[in-house]
Amino acid sequence: MLISIFLIIQIFINHSHSKMTIDNKMKTKILSLFVLSVFTFVFLMSFANAAVDFTNVVGQTQSVAQGKTATVSFTLEESGYGNLTNMSFNVPFDLTSGANTLTSASSVTGMVTTLNQSVTSGTMTLTFNVPSTQVLGNYTGNLNLTGTYTSLVNYDIPISINVTSQHPQEILDCQTIGNPGNLEIKNIEFTNEGLQYSNFGEDDDSWFPFEEIEVEIEVKNDGNYDIDDVSVEWGIYSLEDGDWLIDIDEENEFNIKDGDKETFMVTFTLDDNLDIDLDEFVENMDNYRFYVVANGVIDDNDSPDDGEDTCAYAYESSTILIEDFVVLDNIDLPDTLSCGETVTVTADVWNIGDRDQDEVSVIVSGRESILGFNQIIEVGDIDEFDRQQISFTFTVPQNIDEKFYALKFEVNDEDGDVFENNDDDLSEFTVPFKVEGNCGGVLTDILVSASLESESKAGKEMTIKATITNNGNELRTFTVNAAEFASWAEFISQDQNTIVLDAGQSKNILFKFDIKRDVLGTQTFFIEFVSEDDVTRQPVSVNVEKAGSFLGITGLAIENTSLWGLGLLNLILVIVIIFVAIRIARRK
Repeated sequence: MLISIFLIIQIFINHSHSKMTIDNKMKTKILSLFVLSVFTFVFLMSFANAAVDFTNVVGQTQSVAQGKTATVSFTLEESGYGNLTNMSFNVPFDLTSGANTLTSASSVTGMVTTLNQSVTSGTMTLTFNVPSTQVLGNYTGNLNLTGTYTSLVNYDIPISINVTSQHPQEILDCQTIGNPGNLEIKNIEFTNEGLQYSNFGEDDDSWFPFEEIEVEIEVKNDGNYDIDDVSVEWGIYSLEDGDWLIDIDEENEFNIKDGDKETFMVTFTLDDNLDIDLDEFVENMDNYRFYVVANGVIDDNDSPDDGEDTCAYAYESSTILIEDFVVLDNIDLPDTLSCGETVTVTADVWNIGDRDQDEVSVIVSGRESILGFNQIIEVGDIDEFDRQQISFTFTVPQNIDEKFYALKFEVNDEDGDVFENNDDDLSEFTVPFKVEGNCGGVLTDILVSASLESESKAGKEMTIKATITNNGNELRTFTVNAAEFASWAEFISQDQNTIVLDAGQSKNILFKFDIKRDVLGTQTFFIEFVSEDDVTRQPVSVNVEKAGSFLGITGLAIENTSLWGLGLLNLILVIVIIFVAIRIARRK
């Protein structure tokens, strides 16, 4: 372009020269000098045409809560005809909101000092750490870039940061109400109870998903006037999400006199029924806040604020741990089992980490070797923050003592090693259960029934007849006794302790008890029959009535319901005989 302009001017000069006279030579020189000046100016301007732009700008205008960090990122693009050198920014510098300031970091991360022609720099970032006490407002200012092209260049980018409250709206509402009654949240204390059937829970302020957390809260009236209708609300708030992890919940109301305090407990579990999904948990330190809000009404005629609302709040911070860890939850095993009983056991296997796990397995074994149980359950692959359910059957051995036992669960990774968290806790769970009933063997060929032979009234003597039938094919000898009646009766006697039965033979045994005076309703005891190493226990339920009840007829619950039918039939026959006898007597 410059060459073309020069040629046009030169042609113009030559053309003019051909027509010039000697008198015009001076004018020609002046014109040539003018053309040369224009050419020089255009040439120099081409080198001064610097074009440096802020591109890919993120965070130029944003909102950030107190206590958080605002980040502005950008790149620089040179689209001119030369190199930019000696680049620098005016950091640190202040954003202002009225008389308040917010200061930037002292350096730009990723800063470059030279930018060549037609080059775009890497991403640079500038941060603003917002103190938790920063005054709310919209802060503005300019990030300024200086450098050397063929002359000094000076560019800037306007930045606007709106500082918002770190507290949720419920806390802002409490601040608006004020606290003329001087309520105070004196104490918020966590106790980590850990996962179900595990030994976790050593860190009270850092929690794994599914751990149970117990919180002690103390509220005190630190003022000089009574406060009525005090309601205490609590919830868990995520600073990262700006939302409640557990929605704020209200406890029962109470009154509190001046100088007094109230203490109460709340319990929650970090399970999959929260207001956010498990995969939305954030492991930032102190990201979660357990807020407590206390609202009340001043109720004291001596107070200038009588009848006014008063509000106080406080919080404790905590961290939710996200690690490569797989655990068990919702383990379903009955608390009590009888010998020989078979049950189906279920549990949820949860991947509570942010990484998929392959070939997970669970080993279940009896803590006591006498249980004789060991099983490997293949769970398979589990995605991050997902679960698989396992199920298996377990049979209690027949010939073990009646006491507490336990099943042990170990959750293993693809290498067959037990999962372990960063605190060296193993993913092991011990589930206790009590064995009670039918232990030592069951006499499957023996039929036992029982019937009430007397009234069953409080403070009276009662007689029960037990009938034992040998349905086997050989002679059997039994030792018989009563058990587990001490809470409602005293044992008097039984007419025989040992019986011998041939095949198909039956015999009766009479038991006598003295029922306690303060006993009413259904009561239970056991008749035990022991033959060599075999034991069977027959539960017998008796309905105890008041001492003055009519006719003394009582109920007896046994497995042989045919006896009830016979008793009812006998009662009907007695009533019919009495009715017929009265009719005959009247005719005479």
